[in-house]
Amino acid sequence: MDTTTNFEANKARLARAILNIDSDELLEKVMQSLTKIFSSSDNQPRNDLTAQMIARFNGAWSDKRSAEEIIEDIYNNRHSSTNPNQNLFDE
Repeated sequence: MDTTTNFEANKARLARAILNIDSDELLEKVMQSLTKIFSSSDNQPRNDLTAQMIARFNGAWSDKRSAEEIIEDIYNNRHSSTNPNQNLFDE
């Protein structure tokens, strides 16, 4: 799993865990801990995700065809069913 996906999955797990807290005392402890973490002076802001993705994928696409050739290829490779009720999973 790539780092960004893993990071987002961990955030979702944390959010679910917090949402499932059913004790006022435990919720207060979590809030105090998070407040302490976020108010810490050494807490560095996370690098801009958009900039990271641009740097990672900039120039990754390589295709010598013109835009018109790519569009033509897309249209030529489309397959439409003539029967709108056709089940594609029937053999």
